[in-house]
Amino acid sequence: NILFKKTVISLVPLMRSHMLFGIGAYFAMRTIFEDSKELLENLPKETFGQSATLLTKDRAPRIIEFLTVVCRMTGDIPIPQNQNALCKIFFDQPLKVSLRLELKPDDIILTDPNKPEQPPTSVSAVIAKNGEYTFTQFVTEAQQDDVDTKMVIFQIRLMELIGCLAS
Repeated sequence: NILFKKTVISLVPLMRSHMLFGIGAYFAMRTIFEDSKELLENLPKETFGQSATLLTKDRAPRIIEFLTVVCRMTGDIPIPQNQNALCKIFFDQPLKVSLRLELKPDDIILTDPNKPEQPPTSVSAVIAKNGEYTFTQFVTEAQQDDVDTKMVIFQIRLMELIGCLAS
């Protein structure tokens, strides 16, 4: 209901600051903006700046899922100004936002250029540990806490977001 969404929109800055703590802020923000064209077209610009910071620091798949929601509505209806804001982030900071991929004949290796002390992640090892269909669902708390699984989900969600930006 758009009236309810307009009522709680003032709480978005508070929710944004709690998005990664597993207390439901992510799901609340997603619900507020999902398929609300009027709200999506008037999304505060600081939302994108803060999201860029979270993308580069925390590599949180939930941030990417949220950004995908704010870039298009159900039925792949684009929100061009939000897509443009995200494209600017990707073009201004491509090496900070994305992970480094190394393609091998039987694996994909992910490395975070922002965290050189972190060992590379093997996608095939993560799939062997979690099962191959785990990545199509919402990110669970357990997946948020496992660094390798989080990296793989982050990369998958990032590729989905880039596809969303091209529509």
